[in-house]
Amino acid sequence: MTPPISIAEKDELVRRTTAECLDHGHVLIYLALDLSTALGTVAQLQLALRHPANVGVSAGHIRKMITGIIQDVQMSGLPATAALLRLGDNPAYDKVVPR
Repeated sequence: MTPPISIAEKDELVRRTTAECLDHGHVLIYLALDLSTALGTVAQLQLALRHPANVGVSAGHIRKMITGIIQDVQMSGLPATAALLRLGDNPAYDKVVPR
């Protein structure tokens, strides 16, 4: 775990990170996920996006990322998996229905 830093150090880190993003925002970071990790990642991100306060710019970026992962799964010949991932965008499917 990273040791705690002061508020001033955190503010400076945020300032430097903002500058890096403005200067290098075009840099692409590629992720390689196995299918199990992709499923878990999408599920966790969909859950995080349900929080009512999670409406900022980064939430929009994450929604695009989820869409891209689902498209990649579909294009990989896994239509059932892609369909299941899409259900995660609908809160109606959150509750477990007894068989």
